[in-house]
Amino acid sequence: MKLLPSVMFALKGHHVQNKIPRLRYNLAQTLLRGSHLQGGTGSYLTHHPSLRSSHYTADMSLAKSVYHLLFRRTSTFAVTIMVGAVFFERLFDQGGDAIFEQMNRGKLWKHIKHNYENKEEE
Repeated sequence: MKLLPSVMFALKGHHVQNKIPRLRYNLAQTLLRGSHLQGGTGSYLTHHPSLRSSHYTADMSLAKSVYHLLFRRTSTFAVTIMVGAVFFERLFDQGGDAIFEQMNRGKLWKHIKHNYENKEEE
């Protein structure tokens, strides 16, 4: 796996504190662009601005906007992670319940209780 030059520069220990926001920005760009999923070589040439096609400009502006809005400051980064975790937990829980009920339709008490209730009690 080849790293971007800014990551390699930070790993060598040169101005590590000044490179942390840039590393976070590079991470946001990579995740939003999806280049790690495209099966490319991962070399620096695929990330070099002069070698990219014009369709990346919209993705780059989106990455820059997301970075400045959510990832630039540590406080907003932490809040983004916490809010994302809460929403993911809710989505995962409701999705799991829906799949469970779909797979067990007709076997759960709420689906068959009308068969066992006395009609005199109502």
